[in-house]
Amino acid sequence: VNLSDVTELDLDDNQIQHVRAGFISGLGSLERLRMGGNWLKVLPNETFSGLSGLTLLDLRSNQISALNEKTFLGLGSLTQLDLSNNTFTKMEDGAFPGLTKLQTLNLDSNSIVNISDACFSDLESLLQLYLRHNSMTVVPYRAFLGLATLQDLRLDNNPFDTR
Repeated sequence: VNLSDVTELDLDDNQIQHVRAGFISGLGSLERLRMGGNWLKVLPNETFSGLSGLTLLDLRSNQISALNEKTFLGLGSLTQLDLSNNTFTKMEDGAFPGLTKLQTLNLDSNSIVNISDACFSDLESLLQLYLRHNSMTVVPYRAFLGLATLQDLRLDNNPFDTR
């Protein structure tokens, strides 16, 4: 079996707790990676290096609480990113640099309270943004200013302060 030809890898529900930077970099043809339902807490810098053709990354239902500017480095082809049902409390500037082709970002069912003004600024192709079931009381209008292609914004089930 030539693993370099694998286009889809499903590692859902395997109790994975830790990954190293570039842990599957030998799978250069990989297009879809599913790692939902594991126990990941931290994603090191360049976790997904060597996967420049990846279009779908599913990290839902882990325990990830933070991202940095190098977490998704090199994933310029990514179109779908699912980070739902993790433990984020905030989304900061620089969380998604270089993801210029990303069309769908799912951040549902976290504990997000704050979103920075420039959190989504690199996501120039974003069509769908899901922020349902979080803990936001306000959303800075500037957070969505650069999202010229956005068609579907879901913010339901947040405790917004409407006073």
